[in-house]
Amino acid sequence: MEEFIDRYDDYLETFGYKCSKCELLCSSTGSESWMYHNIGVEYERVQNYMCSHCLMRFCFDEDCIEDGNVIEWCHRCENHYCKECVPSNNCGGCGEDVYYCNECDALEKVCDDEDCDADLCKTCTLERTCRYCNQTRCRRCSAIYTCHYYDCNKVICGDCVESKGEGGRCDECALKFCSSECRYLENSMDDWVNACTTCTKESANSFRRKYQEGQKEIEELSQGMEDLYKKYMNVDKDKEE
Repeated sequence: MEEFIDRYDDYLETFGYKCSKCELLCSSTGSESWMYHNIGVEYERVQNYMCSHCLMRFCFDEDCIEDGNVIEWCHRCENHYCKECVPSNNCGGCGEDVYYCNECDALEKVCDDEDCDADLCKTCTLERTCRYCNQTRCRRCSAIYTCHYYDCNKVICGDCVESKGEGGRCDECALKFCSSECRYLENSMDDWVNACTTCTKESANSFRRKYQEGQKEIEELSQGMEDLYKKYMNVDKDKEE
């Protein structure tokens, strides 16, 4: 197959195809061959300088690209397209420079932030939907953290991190986590050999805080039961009298 791709590339090069818009030789405006054939690369065997829909040729000259008639390529099917042939959509989750052609993804999901109308691709809709508030946010509206703990992988948004007081990303080891429990479990998987100091301290502080809150809740509950008991006993004494 590699030998065939090489021969086909030579075949296309012999024609000296010119850009349909500016008449420049297509292959003279870029560093790429007609056929992208680097072994092991995911977009191997993609044909350059040609719209995959109308088969018209275009070059990578700045005047043609800036003119807006050509998109770089679709990140889903990995083909080049003329904008006039196949409209493109920018995903608010993948990034500002990531486009999908309409044939691959219509980007039907819209960011749930009330002041935003960014579209999201299907992959980002899944990866950027918080498991706690069930809101889907684009990159501009909220940070998203996917828990690194292998048995979890829950997604938590920046708003929930702030409201819950836990979850997020460690500044020291870049670990992403949805809760203190997962943060602790991820660091303890290797018997603490490679445990992050910051994660260890923060996990301990979180557990201590939860323990204190639990103790306080138990004390308040016990006091409430005691007060209720005293009130009940006084009622019974009044009846006997």
